[in-house]
Amino acid sequence: MKNDKMTNNKMTNNKFIKSKLIVFIASLLVFMITFAAACSDIEYETTQDFTSPSGNRTITIKYDYVSRPFVFLDGEMIFETDKPGFMESVGWEVEWISDDEIRLYVASPQRDKYSNDNYYIKLTDN
Repeated sequence: MKNDKMTNNKMTNNKFIKSKLIVFIASLLVFMITFAAACSDIEYETTQDFTSPSGNRTITIKYDYVSRPFVFLDGEMIFETDKPGFMESVGWEVEWISDDEIRLYVASPQRDKYSNDNYYIKLTDN
């Protein structure tokens, strides 16, 4: 009788441990999926679209949390800077030189402070 009771206790403990383990694993999976979904939007903080004067080309500029610009054409990244970024929020402007070339520069009022941050970018379709 005592052996049966001990066996029942062990079985109950095993079921309890297994159920706790299943709940833990399920919770961990939900957390990981939620975290992965949230992280996909963290890379860029700001997005701007610019259309050429002719209306034939549109580029998207995305900035990260230190205002580094990333230029996209047709959803594909065509430019990123290798500089470390800025300690303050910096906006970027686009000057269309032609439908195939732009000048990317820091917008006012920080333009004088960061006058060396000019990029001439060729827009090529891949």
